[in-house]
Amino acid sequence: MNIVGIVMGGIFILSGTILFGLVHLAIATHGAGYQIVSMIEHLTVTNTWLPYILSIIEILVGIILILGSRNHAKPIEEE
Repeated sequence: MNIVGIVMGGIFILSGTILFGLVHLAIATHGAGYQIVSMIEHLTVTNTWLPYILSIIEILVGIILILGSRNHAKPIEEE
């Protein structure tokens, strides 16, 4: 296993999840007291499209790094 890839993947997943949560927090606080509208409209009004998409990309990159860092070699058999 490549420990650097696993750690970097974990950091990407963690930072993407935090950013995703903060974007949803911003949308929820902006939408408090207003009429219920779609998520797309809140993303447009609060100008949070870029962080929203970036958070999803970070989570996917983290998953790819973790899955890609697994060692696919066969274990050495003892005789």
